[in-house]
Amino acid sequence: MKQQPRQKGPRLRLIQGGLEARTVRNGIRVEVAALDAPAPALDAVVVEDDTWAVLGADPQLNDPGIPLEQALKDAESFQPWRPGSLVVREGQPVELLAVVHDLDQSPTWREEWIASTLEAVFTVAAQRGLRTVAMPLLGTIHGRLPAERALTLLRNALDAQAEGWPRKLWLAVPRDTVRQALRALQVE
Repeated sequence: MKQQPRQKGPRLRLIQGGLEARTVRNGIRVEVAALDAPAPALDAVVVEDDTWAVLGADPQLNDPGIPLEQALKDAESFQPWRPGSLVVREGQPVELLAVVHDLDQSPTWREEWIASTLEAVFTVAAQRGLRTVAMPLLGTIHGRLPAERALTLLRNALDAQAEGWPRKLWLAVPRDTVRQALRALQVE
């Protein structure tokens, strides 16, 4: 019997990591994944933010590509966003800034703001034909909204969609809550 040549390098095998789970809700494929799981190719990313654009800001300093005087003038003229609104920032992928916090209030978030931005996310996805959108559980990244309540708000927003957009929602949650989040989204 002829022996097969030995492969060089480590032997690799597939293991079940529990990084993601899938369900369909109102025609939208929802993939629940751990926050640290690699995301698929995306059309848009939802970022939890506040009225002054502080929480969603990139902590890394980057050259704004404009003169300092212009940057200061832009900062001085900035008007705070309305809580519950969605700000679209062009790019690849598109950033959808979910304004669910007002840092002048305590708590900084309100359920009605989260519900409003969720509705806006799905509306913008339909208007722009955004097929794949990634988002965290709004209200849980910079706020203390219980995950169960955030999932209920998301489930309600998904059920209210008539368009079925986006086609795929990549929901990022803490690793130890992936299965719980999936079960909450499957509740009728």
